[in-house]
This record gives sequence, C-alpha cells and structure tokens, in this order.
Amino acid sequence: MLNQGLWLMLVGMGTVFAFLTLLVGCMHAASAAFASFPNDPTPGRSEPAAADDELLLIAVALAAAEKERA
Repeated sequence: MLNQGLWLMLVGMGTVFAFLTLLVGCMHAASAAFASFPNDPTPGRSEPAAADDELLLIAVALAAAEKERA
C-alpha cells in the first residue's frame, strides 16, 4: 500500500514537472517568435489641453459660489 502511494506521488510529481517544463518551453518559443515583430511606436505624452479648461471651470464655480454668498 505504501509502495503504491509513493509510486502515485512520483508519477504525479513527474507529470507536473513535465507539464511545467513544456509550458516554459512554449513561453520561450512564443517570446522568440514575437520578438521578430517590430514594436509600435507610442506617441510622446504631452500635457493635456483640458488643464486650462479645468482651471476655467474652477474659476467659474468659485465666482458662482461667491455671488451666491453675497
């Protein structure tokens, strides 16, 4: 009974090891395959134009709040 348990454990661990080895190999192959494709250039980041609009909205909101208080 103990021998069967040990045999089952070794077969299970061997199966997991083989699967993980295959998975690592597939990942390396995919990495090598995708490395040949050129990278798409990403446009440089610039300051959003909405920053001025946000400041204007804040100024309008403050002016409206000040007018309500008076």
